[in-house]
Amino acid sequence: MAGAPDAATFAVALGGAEGSELLVGASGDIGRTFEHGASWSWLSTHSAFSLAVDPSRPLVAYAGTRGAVLKSDDGGLAWRESSEGIVKTFALSLALDARDPAVIYAGTAGSGVYRSANSGKSWKPGGGELARAIVRCLAVDTNAAATLHAGTDRGVFTSSDTGRTWSPGFEGLPRGPVYALLVDASSPLTVFAGTAAGLFLSLDGGRSWSPFPATRLPAAVTSLALDRSRTTLVAGTIGAGVFLVPLR
Repeated sequence: MAGAPDAATFAVALGGAEGSELLVGASGDIGRTFEHGASWSWLSTHSAFSLAVDPSRPLVAYAGTRGAVLKSDDGGLAWRESSEGIVKTFALSLALDARDPAVIYAGTAGSGVYRSANSGKSWKPGGGELARAIVRCLAVDTNAAATLHAGTDRGVFTSSDTGRTWSPGFEGLPRGPVYALLVDASSPLTVFAGTAAGLFLSLDGGRSWSPFPATRLPAAVTSLALDRSRTTLVAGTIGAGVFLVPLR
């Protein structure tokens, strides 16, 4: 990336008008480009571990950092702290409710999951088993707004009441962190999890899991996405590149 610092990249997101801008979260900086990487502008901040863009207002973006949740109203050009109510801790993961983007969830390093119902102006902590958990990833069920999944260092937990209480879904998962989660919007009981032991699939809303595909991916899976046709799963790994996994 031209103009990018020599730093680890933790998150990427498309924002700006018609998704014309690319935002990058790195160790110590948030980067922004709208020229396909030809030139960059960088804001020095705490490490940005996660990024989220409001699908209804693409100039509005959020960044989970080492010190706070940040918000931008201009596509990432300027950022301000937007974390009232969050205990000072790493915000490792962010997820927006696609049906109501004013609702945002933040997964933290040791304080569980927080929820904002007013576009990040203020936050309230969740509860249950995750009150003191390290939450590395979050995924909201787009068909049932009150349902979300959290990937932790102990496995996957699911809440059906916007994060107030949580149920574990460990069956079939290896021990260790869950780095990425993805809910299939066309089949909300279908959930994918990226772990240190590869990719896993749940067909019952996160209660039980099995390796996917049958031949396991040879590396830790740390990011997941679906292509536009929703027929191929894109899995980013540590040390083994990107895998395209057919779903049909």
